[in-house]
Amino acid sequence: MPGFTGLYLAAYFDLEDVAQLLLVSNHTDRKDNNGWTPLSWAAEWGHKAVAMQLLIYGADTGERSSSGMTPLGLAVEFGHVGLIELLLNNGADIEAKDQRGLTPLGLAIGPVILKQ
Repeated sequence: MPGFTGLYLAAYFDLEDVAQLLLVSNHTDRKDNNGWTPLSWAAEWGHKAVAMQLLIYGADTGERSSSGMTPLGLAVEFGHVGLIELLLNNGADIEAKDQRGLTPLGLAIGPVILKQ
């Protein structure tokens, strides 16, 4: 996996104990080749425990991928309710627009509006 560090792999595979050990010496917001941070990977895959560790060690909820997605946008898009709550409680911006002009709030209510 090009551009990945041990911390990325811990976030990707939900390895909370490994993440905790690596966080002591790693920069939590270092981006991979796609502009994703470990918090972005944890948000996409629903790894709440790892996301919590990343936030404790200072991960920025506002970091954006190369497509402008924030970790909150990813958590909403993939339906990870526990992570959505965690990110909102840690200052994530529900109005942060991605490159498509979509916000996490818009992604969340979009399916509801379409059903009506």
